[in-house]
Amino acid sequence: MKKFYLPLILLLCLTVTIGLTACSGGSAKEPAEEPDAPAVEEPVAEDLKVALVLNGNINDGGWNSSGYSALVKLEEDFGIMTSYTENVPQSDMAGVFRDYAELGFDMIMGHGSQFTDAIHEVSPNYTDIQFVIVNGNSPLEPNVACVQLQNEQPGLLMGAFGALMSESRVIGMIGGLDIPPISMAVAGFEAGAKYIDPDIKVLTTLTGSFDDAAGAKEVALAYINEGADYVGQMANKAGLGIIEAGQEEGIRIIGSIGDQNPLAPDTVIVSGQTDISVLYTYAYENFVAGTLEPQVYPLGLNVGAVFLSPYHGFEDEIPDDVKARMDEVTEAIISGELTL
Repeated sequence: MKKFYLPLILLLCLTVTIGLTACSGGSAKEPAEEPDAPAVEEPVAEDLKVALVLNGNINDGGWNSSGYSALVKLEEDFGIMTSYTENVPQSDMAGVFRDYAELGFDMIMGHGSQFTDAIHEVSPNYTDIQFVIVNGNSPLEPNVACVQLQNEQPGLLMGAFGALMSESRVIGMIGGLDIPPISMAVAGFEAGAKYIDPDIKVLTTLTGSFDDAAGAKEVALAYINEGADYVGQMANKAGLGIIEAGQEEGIRIIGSIGDQNPLAPDTVIVSGQTDISVLYTYAYENFVAGTLEPQVYPLGLNVGAVFLSPYHGFEDEIPDDVKARMDEVTEAIISGELTL
C-alpha cells in the first residue's frame, strides 16, 4: 500500500523552526503545546508489486482483456503497484518473466497455460518470488501456483442455452488455439447441448489461432450454411470474425469470457461469462496470507468465477421457460450433475 508518512515531515519542519529561533538570539520560551500529528495507518505489509504477462492484446475483447481488467481491479482493491506486458511471443516469455523478477516484483502472473514452460524455466532461480499460472495445471516448483478456471463450465452454459433456443436443431461452437482452456470449453459446449437434447447436431472446431478473424469467420459461415442458427465462440480476437458472420447472416452468436453483447448488440444474445478477477484476487489474498500452495486451485460457478451474462435487448425474445431451465442447468453444474 502506498502511504505518506506525514509525521516525519512535520518533525522536520519543527526542527527547522527551532533551529531558526535559536539562531535569532531570542529568549527561550515555553514551547506551545503541539497539536496531535495526523494519525497514519501503518501498512499491513511492505508495498507489494504484481506483474502480469499476456500473450495477446489487452483490447482483444476476450481473454487478454479479461486479464488486464483483473489486474486493474487488483490494483484498485488493494492499492498495490502493478505492471503488465502484452503481446509476448513464446520465444520471449522466459525473458519477460526474468526481467520482472530482476526488478523485484513480488508476484508475477502468466495469463494462460501457454506460460507454463517459461515459468518453470525461470522460477527455480527466483525462489523468493511467487509465480502464478492463470489457467495452469502444472505447479511443479515450490514457488509456483495455478489458479484454474473450470473452463468447461462456461461451455456447458453456452451449449445448453444454444440447445434450448435452437429451432434448426443445429448449433456450432468455434474455439481458437488448441489448448486445454479452449478445448475444454468446446467440449463443455457439446456436453451442455447434449444434456438438453441428446439428438441435437453440434458442430465444433478449434481453428488454431486467436488472431485469424477472417479464418474464424469462414468457419462460422460454413456452420451457418449447414443450418446452425446459434454459434458460440471462444477465440479471443478471432472471435470478432465470428460475430461479424452472425451480423451478416442474421444468426445469433453466443459470446464468451466477457459480456460481448456491446460488441454487437443485435447479434450477441448472451455470453458464457467468466470473472477472471476472482482468480486474481484468490491468488493475491492467499499469497499475502502465506497460504498459496504449489498446487492447482479450480474455481468456477461456486465462487462466482463463471456465470451467464444478462440478456440485454433480447430479454423479451427469450422464453421464460428457457430462463428457468438455465437456472436449473446452473444448479446442475454446481452440484456436479452436469459435467464433462
